[in-house]
Amino acid sequence: MPGFKINGDGDGPAANVETFRTHRFSLETFLGKSGDTAPFNLLKDVDLPERVIEELQVKTPSTTYKFGKQANYTDLKLTFYIPSKLIIELEKLQDKVHNIDTGIKDFNDYVGEISIILNHEDGDVKFEFKNAWISNITYGQLSYGSSDIKSATVTIKYSWYKTT
Repeated sequence: MPGFKINGDGDGPAANVETFRTHRFSLETFLGKSGDTAPFNLLKDVDLPERVIEELQVKTPSTTYKFGKQANYTDLKLTFYIPSKLIIELEKLQDKVHNIDTGIKDFNDYVGEISIILNHEDGDVKFEFKNAWISNITYGQLSYGSSDIKSATVTIKYSWYKTT
């Protein structure tokens, strides 16, 4: 069977290979705050970003050469269940970037690091987002017709990330 190895026959990984699971992750740090204590310990979803390498083309009369030009990173999105203190903490962190009294602040005062760990029995992988800051917080809709748990989606901008 294509893509599978059964009793040693076929292509693909051995049947005993353990893969990462989407529900095994943890927030280690969040902009100077501990990710495993309240209110940041209720992380529900993470949309991991993409690293996209833009293309540089050099055209000649006979062919086109393609090279890597520049790296761009899409936004990191974190969705939290909202405990009582999360809104206040998120607003404080976003106020470090901008508030109505002083406008945009100096970047040295608001950039930080976010670390997310993908947990695996064979070894963890850590994503470290550098020069990170909150660009957007979406609290969603309030409704008397719903009893759903409230959540907040936080959009993070950053300069680069690395994995260890």
